[in-house]
Amino acid sequence: SLEVPRIELGQALLGEAIALSLRGHFRAPENGDFSSALALTRIDGTEGRLQADASLDPDNAHLTIDLALSEAPGGLVAHLIEDPTLPALDITLKGAGSLAGWNGQLNAKLEGLAAVEGPDELKIGETLDIAAKGRADISALLDESLRPLAAPNLAYDVQASFAQDSNKLSLPRLSLESSSLALTGQAELALADSNLTGRFTAQSRDPAALNDLLTPLSLDGGNVSADISYAPSALSLGLEGRLNAVTLPEGGAEAADLVLQLDADPGAEDLLAELDGRLALEGFTSGSAEADSLLGPTPALALKGRFAVEDTQKVGPVLVHLGRWERARWDEVTAEEQLIERL
Repeated sequence: SLEVPRIELGQALLGEAIALSLRGHFRAPENGDFSSALALTRIDGTEGRLQADASLDPDNAHLTIDLALSEAPGGLVAHLIEDPTLPALDITLKGAGSLAGWNGQLNAKLEGLAAVEGPDELKIGETLDIAAKGRADISALLDESLRPLAAPNLAYDVQASFAQDSNKLSLPRLSLESSSLALTGQAELALADSNLTGRFTAQSRDPAALNDLLTPLSLDGGNVSADISYAPSALSLGLEGRLNAVTLPEGGAEAADLVLQLDADPGAEDLLAELDGRLALEGFTSGSAEADSLLGPTPALALKGRFAVEDTQKVGPVLVHLGRWERARWDEVTAEEQLIERL
């Protein structure tokens, strides 16, 4: 058994003098069997307690954990991460299972900011695989204008793994869903050469929440996919999406298709980006008879050029084409000069 009535941590260590008491027991016989029940409690007038119970049966590779941490605002964790504004904190982790596939339940709460509450599931496999599934309330962490996107809470389903032989971190499954938005994706990071690849898709579930952010533009749902590839000497970002029932202050379109490709060299002295994009509309009306007659119901805007990313200065020729899009090719008639002159 263990009992230490008072442990003092000086101000020089954490920026504030802290006093703790430690009680419990610890058992580790020679056969490798292990068990402990430890309680660490603050006794300096500030509330804080860590209860950690654990046991390991090496013969059956069975691990049991029961952990509970609670702290007042600005507690020991706040000092450890050097954030004195950290609010009251409550964390519990309970689980049992073999080391090859350990299962647990995690609940966490930052008072007034965020909460991760059950039913949550945490799985840890023998090949450094982790899977977690549950719900979290993070609205208070977001800017007020973005909070509707995470309301009433965020459902998450994540799977990650680390391959020691190839030194790669993989995210084969990422799913985040709220009442207004769903995000799914996969990614892989090669730690040896810092190469990152990934694909992510965002799907609108409640257009009203998005439209509050897009005013004066509004739409009736849609989806956007992004392909990302990063290396120290090459960055590539590809976007592709479709927006439904796009409404503008004057006019709109039944649908809008977006394709955008951006390529850059992050290691270059001047970060330059090659941009190639197209926006094509279906069922377009502008509120102007002249524009509708000139562009028709299926206009498209294309941009292609080179830019200096840091100061947004154009450093190369930029081709802009605004005209009718028919059967996956540009109409031979270029319309941008006529549009400027007439409208």
